[in-house]
Amino acid sequence: MTVDDVKRKFRPDPNEDNRYIASIATATAPTTTSSSPSWTPPISRLAYVTLFTPSKKGILRSRLLQTKTPPNVIPRLDDGKIVVDPISGMIRMPGSVPFVQHIEGRPDEVVTMACAHTLDSIREAYPDIADDLEDLSLRLRDATFGCEAKAGHPAMKPIYTLHGLKRNDRSVDARDLPPGSFDGSYNLATTKGEGEGAGVVMPAVQASTAEAAERIGEVLRLLHAIQRYIIPRSISKSEHAVTEAHSELNNVVSFGGLLPGCTSCQMNVSSDGFDLAHFIGSHQGAWHTDIGDDWTRWTLVTMLLNLPPGSDPGAFCLGRCGLYVREADAWIVFLVFRGNDLHSGFAPTTPPVAVEDVNKLVNAAGPNRVVYVSYPSRVATTRAGSMSMSPPTNFWNYGSTSAAKAEQRHFTDTSSTQIFGGLDTKANRLAREAAYSFANALTHSGIQIDITLTDLMQRMTYRSDDGQTKTIEPPPFDITHQAVEMNRWWRFYEWHRNLCNKYLIRITKDEFRQAQAQIKAGQTAADVPYTALKSVPASVALPQIPPVRGPYLEHVVDSIVKRQVVNGKIVWFVMLDGQNEVTEVDDSESWIHHPPNGPKFAQFLARSQSSQSNPISKHTVGGEKAITTAESTVPLVSHAAPQDVAMKDVLIAIPLPVERTAVPSSSRLISDGTGSAPLQPEQAPVVLSSRLISESVVPVSVPDHDNAVRSPSNEEDNTYDVESIVDIDTTGMEPIWRVRWKDYGPEHDQWKTYAELQDALEVLEAFNKDNNYTLSELISFSRSPSPISSASTSLSAKRKQLADSVDADEESDDLPDMPVSPSLRHEKLGALDKLFTAELRQAELDSLVASEDSIQRTKRYFAPTTTTSIVETLFAQNELQSQFNDYMSFVPQCGSGSQWTQHSAVLSLERVVQAVAVLPELVSSNMKTSILDRSLRWEIARSYLLLYSWFRETAPQLADTLVKLHKSGHWTDEGGYPIVRRYHPAFAGLVHHVVSYVARQAETKHEAKKAKRRQPGGATRNRSFQHPRCPFPIPDDQLRYLPYDLYGLRAGEGKTKRVSLVLPKGHKALRSIDAVYECSALVLQAVWSSELILPPVLRMEQALPQQGRRKSDPDLVRSRAIARGAVLQCIVDSCGGDESILASSDIEGILVSPCQMFPAHLEKESRFASAVLRDAEQTLAPLSDWLAERLDMYPTILDSAAHSARLVHRGLLELHHGVALNEEHYLNPNLLYDDGQDVPFVVPDSLAKHKKGTRKKTVLYQPPTKDSLLPEADAPHFGAIALLLRERCNELRGFPAVDSILFNVLQGRHPTEGRVQFDRDQTDPARQFSNYAQLLIQSLPPSKLTEPLGLSRLLAYMGTGQGNKTSAFLLNGLDPNLGVFPMAFNSLTECIAHFETAELNNITILADHRTKAGSRATSLPGYRQTFNACIWGQASNHLLLQPTAGKGDHKRKYTLEEKFAPYFSPRVQTLWCGFLGDLLGKDPATYSGEKKSWADALQFIIDLKVVGFQSGLTPLQFANNLVFLGICTPPAPEEVGAWIASNKTLGAYNGLTLLGFNLTGYASIVAAYLMVYNHLDTYLCADDKKRLGFGALFVEHLLCKVGRWEYRLRLQKHDFLSMAKQARANSGAWVKGANCRWANHQAFCIPLDIENKSIQTAIDSCMPAI
Repeated sequence: MTVDDVKRKFRPDPNEDNRYIASIATATAPTTTSSSPSWTPPISRLAYVTLFTPSKKGILRSRLLQTKTPPNVIPRLDDGKIVVDPISGMIRMPGSVPFVQHIEGRPDEVVTMACAHTLDSIREAYPDIADDLEDLSLRLRDATFGCEAKAGHPAMKPIYTLHGLKRNDRSVDARDLPPGSFDGSYNLATTKGEGEGAGVVMPAVQASTAEAAERIGEVLRLLHAIQRYIIPRSISKSEHAVTEAHSELNNVVSFGGLLPGCTSCQMNVSSDGFDLAHFIGSHQGAWHTDIGDDWTRWTLVTMLLNLPPGSDPGAFCLGRCGLYVREADAWIVFLVFRGNDLHSGFAPTTPPVAVEDVNKLVNAAGPNRVVYVSYPSRVATTRAGSMSMSPPTNFWNYGSTSAAKAEQRHFTDTSSTQIFGGLDTKANRLAREAAYSFANALTHSGIQIDITLTDLMQRMTYRSDDGQTKTIEPPPFDITHQAVEMNRWWRFYEWHRNLCNKYLIRITKDEFRQAQAQIKAGQTAADVPYTALKSVPASVALPQIPPVRGPYLEHVVDSIVKRQVVNGKIVWFVMLDGQNEVTEVDDSESWIHHPPNGPKFAQFLARSQSSQSNPISKHTVGGEKAITTAESTVPLVSHAAPQDVAMKDVLIAIPLPVERTAVPSSSRLISDGTGSAPLQPEQAPVVLSSRLISESVVPVSVPDHDNAVRSPSNEEDNTYDVESIVDIDTTGMEPIWRVRWKDYGPEHDQWKTYAELQDALEVLEAFNKDNNYTLSELISFSRSPSPISSASTSLSAKRKQLADSVDADEESDDLPDMPVSPSLRHEKLGALDKLFTAELRQAELDSLVASEDSIQRTKRYFAPTTTTSIVETLFAQNELQSQFNDYMSFVPQCGSGSQWTQHSAVLSLERVVQAVAVLPELVSSNMKTSILDRSLRWEIARSYLLLYSWFRETAPQLADTLVKLHKSGHWTDEGGYPIVRRYHPAFAGLVHHVVSYVARQAETKHEAKKAKRRQPGGATRNRSFQHPRCPFPIPDDQLRYLPYDLYGLRAGEGKTKRVSLVLPKGHKALRSIDAVYECSALVLQAVWSSELILPPVLRMEQALPQQGRRKSDPDLVRSRAIARGAVLQCIVDSCGGDESILASSDIEGILVSPCQMFPAHLEKESRFASAVLRDAEQTLAPLSDWLAERLDMYPTILDSAAHSARLVHRGLLELHHGVALNEEHYLNPNLLYDDGQDVPFVVPDSLAKHKKGTRKKTVLYQPPTKDSLLPEADAPHFGAIALLLRERCNELRGFPAVDSILFNVLQGRHPTEGRVQFDRDQTDPARQFSNYAQLLIQSLPPSKLTEPLGLSRLLAYMGTGQGNKTSAFLLNGLDPNLGVFPMAFNSLTECIAHFETAELNNITILADHRTKAGSRATSLPGYRQTFNACIWGQASNHLLLQPTAGKGDHKRKYTLEEKFAPYFSPRVQTLWCGFLGDLLGKDPATYSGEKKSWADALQFIIDLKVVGFQSGLTPLQFANNLVFLGICTPPAPEEVGAWIASNKTLGAYNGLTLLGFNLTGYASIVAAYLMVYNHLDTYLCADDKKRLGFGALFVEHLLCKVGRWEYRLRLQKHDFLSMAKQARANSGAWVKGANCRWANHQAFCIPLDIENKSIQTAIDSCMPAI
C-alpha cells in the first residue's frame, strides 16, 4: 500500500478538495479584551482560523484557571417563556464549519479545535451523506429513548431502563436521586483500570443480560458509523489521515466496528422531571478537562434531546477558545472537540408548568437528554499501559503476572462482544492483536519466518453467529514487507504529535478546582434557580461579572537552569515557555516574582540553599505541575514536516498561500457564519479572567527587619522606612502589599500584610486609592480559608451578612481585623484552621499511604516489639559505630600514599555492613511507633470526649438516680441503704456513707443554731441521723472519712489511708431532707472526680506540651477536661459523628489550647467550662458555624481524615493480630475469603481469658417505652422484612420475581449484573429449608447422629464449614438408597483419610492447571472444596481444615489429626450419650419420648469446651441444627430474644437496629425482638409459615438477613432502607393471604405498619424475661 493509496483511503470525499482550506486574513485593530480569540472568516464554508502562539501558553493557562461561568448561560424567564440570550464574551458555533488554529501563523501547522453539526447543517454542507446520517440518527434515537413496534422491528424500551445497567464510579450516587430516576453516567465500552503504570485497558463493567448486550452493541455500532461520517468532516485531511494510520498501525481497539474510531463511550442521562415542581431550570455545569484523553485526537459528543416545545437544550461551552453550541431547533447535535481543553455542559431547561401538571409531565417525559461521549483514551490509543486482551497465557510476557491478571476482565470474554459491535469485528480485532504480537516477538528474538503476516492471518478462521466458518481479513499494514511505509507513517504521526504538544495546555481537574477555590464566592444570575427569577424585559441587562485586577504576565518561566552573581547582581538563567534557548534575567525584574513564576523560583531556592547569606527570605513553595507527554515508541523527529515525503500532497489537500500576518489575540471579527465577515463575541463582559493564580508568592526580605515598619530610619535599632508600595497580591488568605524600602533597591522588596503596615497607613492608602482598591473589597475577597482542593459556590448566611456590612463601610479602619466568625477570634484560629485544612489532611493521608506501601509486612515486622528493645537497638548501633570510629583513627596508613591497608579495608567494609544490617529493623520500628503515636493521640482525644460526657451528663444523672433510691427508703422501716443495695450493690456503701455524712452535717448545724437559743444548763441531744433499724450504721467519728477502696469501687481494700469528705462550696442551706439529698449528689460527684477520674487526667495532662507549669488544682483540671471535651465533641458533631478527624496529628493543637479561639471572656478554661455546663449549644455555636462553613466549602477534609483514620486503625489491628490485613478485610469483616486462603484472625490467649478478680459491670435498669424504643416516627421499618420475604415466598411457590435486584441478592448474585457473587445461603431467610439444611440432612441423617459417634460426625461436619460451597465434596460417593453416607465416619482414622483423599485430588488438579487454590479453582473439573471458613459470613480460623496456631515465627498449621482428634475423643462420645438419654440409637422422627431443649443443646456444646464451638455463631448453629434434625425441641421467643441481648456483636442485633429500634439495654433488645416475632406470627398466613419454617429461630435468622441484604445492596450503591420506606409509602390495603395467589404475587405477606397496641404488648411481654 502506497502513500497515495492511504491518502485515497482516508479521504472523506473525493470531490471535497476545496472544502477545508484555512485562510488567514488581516484582522482589524482590537478594541476590547475578551476571552474568545480572533477568528477570520471561512472561504467557501471551510474553517474559521486564528493564530496561536506557544510562547503565550503560560498566560493562557493562568487565565483558563480563572474561568467563570458567564451570567447568561442559563436562560431567563420572560412572561412565562424561556428567553435565550447570547452568552457574554463567547461565540456561538455555526454548523459544519470547523474552528482551527495555526501555530505561529504557519499554514502547515494546523490544529483543529472544534466543529459542531446538526442534521440541517450536514444536509446543506454535505448532501451526499445527509440521508445516511439521518437514518443512523433515527435508529440511535429509537435505541436510546425506545420506540413502539414497527414493521419488522419489535418494540424497544429506553436503554437507560435496561435491567442491571450500572452507573460508573464518578456518577451521581443513586441515593441522592429521586426514586426511579435514571440520571447518571454509564460506561458502555472500555475503561482504564488502575495499576501497572499508566493503567490497564479492559472492558467496562456493564449489564451483560442478553437484552442489554444486544442493545448496547447496537448503540455502539451506530455511534461508530456516525463517527465515520462526522469526524472526517470536522478536521483537516492531514489530521485525519495521520490519526487513522496510527490507529491501524497500533491496532487501537475502537468500539462498535473494525475501522478506526474512539475507544471509550460514556452515556450521560439527565432529566429535570423529578425536580420540576421545585427547581424549574437547570443545574450548574462543572468546568473540567479530560486529561486522560489522547491530545492528538478528538472527542465526539452526540447529544439526543427529548424536550417539549419552547425548551432550551442547554449550552455546551468550550472555555479555551470561547465557543459554545446551543441548537434549540435540533433534536440531535454532534460536537467534535479536544477533550483536554476546558469545557462544560449545562442541562436543558423546560418551560414552567403548573404544579398540578408536574406529575403528569414527569410520568410522560422521563430523561430529556442523553449524551453519548465517544472519546479516545490516551492509554488505549498510545498503548502507554497494558491491554487486557485475554486471560494470562503463562507464556511470553504474561507468565509472571498471571496471579494479578487472573481476575481482570478481558476482551476475549463473551460479554465483550457487544463492545466490538459483533463477533466478526471481535474476531478480526483479536486476530490482528495476536498476529502483531507474534510478529513483534519474532522480531525481538531475531527469528525470521518465510510467510507474510497477510498470509498468516488469511489462514485464521472463526465460527460466526450463524455457525459458518469465516476467514480473518488481511491487516491494513503488513509489517513483514511494508516496514518502510509504516515507518513513514510513524514519522508523520510523530510530527503531528509534536504539533499537538505545542498546542496542549495541560490542566488537571485538581489544579482547576484548586484555582477556583481562590476566587471569592458570590452569587450571580447564573446561580439563581428559575423559581427565584421574575420576568425580566429583554432590554434589561442581567448582572455582569465584575472586572478583576491583576498583573498581565508577558513572560512565563518553563524551567530554571541556574542562578549566579554577575557583576554584583543576581542573574537567573531560565527557559521561557515556548522558547528553546536559555535566557538571562536580572533578579530586579518584577515579573519573576509574580505567579505562576514565583513558586518556580521558590522551589529552585528551596533545593539549592547553601550556608551563604541569601537575600531571599523564607517563603511558601508551590507551583504548577510540568506538562508531560507520553513517551513515543518511535524516534523523535523535527517539528517540521518530514522532508522525504511531499507533505503538501498527503497532509494538506491544497497548498495554503497565506500572508504571514500575526493576528492579536484580543482582536475581534464578527460574522453570522454565512458570509465572509469577521466573527466576534456577542457581548463585551469577559469569560476568562486575567487574574493570575498561584499557591504562593515569593517575598523578598531585607535582613533583620522582617517586621520593621517605623520612621525615621535608625540603623541602630534595625528599623526601616517605607518609601512606596509597588504591587499587591490578593490570591492568598488576605491581601499582601509589596513594600519598597527607603534607600534599598527592588531586589530587597518585601511582601507585608495590613497588620504589618500599621505605621505606614498613609502610603498604603495612597497606593490603594491610585489603583482603585478599597479595604472592604480586599478583605471580603481575601478573607477565605487557604486554597485547597475544592471550591465553594456560596457564602454561609453569617459570613455573607458580615461581608455585606463591610461593603457598607469601606473606610472603616477595623476591617482588616474582622474575624471570620463574629464570636471567634481570627488571629487565634491557627490550630483549628490547621486541623481543617484540606491540603494538610490530604498530605497526611498521602504520607500514611506511602508508608503503608513501602513497608514490608514480614514476620519480623509483626514480631513483638517493646520500647526497651528499640532503645537497646539504637544504643547498640550507636556504640558499635563509635567503636569503628575509634578503630579507624588508629589504623596505620599505607606507605605508598594510599590510606588503604588490610585492616582499614576490612574495617571500612565491616562498618558499612553493620550499619545497613539494622536498617530494616529501624524502619519497621519507626513505622510501628508512628502508628502507635497516632493511635495514642486518637485515644486521648476520645478519653476527653468521655470526660466531657461524664461531667456534663453521666455523673449528674447517675448521682441523682442513686440518692433518689436512698431517699425512697429513708422513712421506711428498712432505711435507704437496703434499697440501693438491691438495685446497685456496688454503689450502696458509698451512697449511704455520703448521705449519712451530709445529714450529720445538717443536723450539727441545726443543733448549733438551737444551742444559741437554749438557756444555760439545758441538755443537748446526741442523736444520729441513721435510721434505728439500718443494718449499716456508721459511727459519728468515722462519717467524715471514706475508706480508701470507696466500698469496693477501686482496689486497695485494707489500706489505712482514708478519703476526706467536704461539703461543696456554695451548696444550698441544709434545711430540708430534699436539700440534704441534693447536696449528697454533689458530694458523690466530687468523690468520683477527685478520687477516680481526675488523678489520671492530671497525669495525662502533664504529658501534653505546655502543661507542665499549670496548676494541678482539681477544679482547674476538671475545667480543662471539660473544655477540651466540649471542643472535641463539637468537632465530632460537626463531622457527622465521625471521630476520624481525631486521629490527625494536628489534633494536638486543640488539646493544648482548646479555648484560645473563643472571645476573651471565655479564653480561661474555668469560665469556658462553666459556660458550657450552663448552655453548651449557645457557647459552642460560633465554633459549630465555623466548622459547618469550612466543611461545606471543603468536604474532602472528612474523606481524607476518614481514610487516614482507617489506615491508622488497620495498622493497629495488624500489630495486634500479627498479620497483614488488606482494605477489604478491614472494611468488611463479613466479606468472604477466597476458599483455601489462610484466615488472618487468630485470637490471642490474652483476649480469650478473663482476668481474675474483675468486677462485673453494673447496668442501670431502665424499662423500655414506645418513645425510647422507636424514636423514629416511621419505625419499625417492616418494609425491609416484607421485601425480603416477598421474593423468597414467590420463589418457593414458583412465582416470578417482583424486583430483579432483590431477587439477585436472594440468589447470592450481583444485584445488577446477575453473576454469582456469594453463597446464597447467606441471604436466604428460610434457614430450615436452605441448601445448607438440605445438605446436612442428606449427608448426616438424624438416625446417624443419635449414635454414640453422632456428635463426632456433626463436629467434623460443622468444624470444617460444610455447606453450599462444599456440596461437591459432600455429594461425592453419597448414595442414601444403598445406605452410603461418606460423612458418617466410624473412626478418627476414617475421617482423616476421607479429607486427605479429597485434598490430594485437589492438589493434583491444581498442578495440572498450573493455578493456585482460590475462588477460580472451584470451577476446575473434578475440584472439590473440602472446607469453608466463611460458612457463617465472617471468616473463622477454627473452621479451616488446618487452623493456624501461634504468631510470628511460632505460627504453624494444625495437622489433620490435631484438627479432628478432639471431635472423636472418648469424652465427647460419653457426654453425647448422656445428653441423648433414651433417644440414643433411635430415630428422632419416630421417637415419642422427652427430648432435650434448644437451650440445653446450647449450654451443652459450650460446656463441652471444644475449640471453635464455645462462642459466636457456631454454638448457636449447632443448637439450631439439632432442632431442625428433630433431636431437640425448639426454643421459646423469649429465649432467643435473651440470646440476642447477650450477643450484641452478631447479625440479629444489627438487624434490629436497621429496622429502627433504639437498643439501649437488655429489656429493649428483648422487646424489639418480640415485637418483630409477634408481628410475623400474627399476620403471616399458615401457608407462608409452613413454607418458611416459621418459629423463633426463623425470626432470628431473618433479622440476620436484613443486615446482610442491606450490606450487599449498599456495596452496589443501593439503599435497602430507602427501598423499604418507599414500599411502605406505596403499599395499599393489606389482605392476609392475598400474596399466595399468582395474580397477587406482588402483594406483601405482612402489613408494613404496626399498631401501638402491639408495641405495648411486646414491651409488656419482655418483663417476665427480664
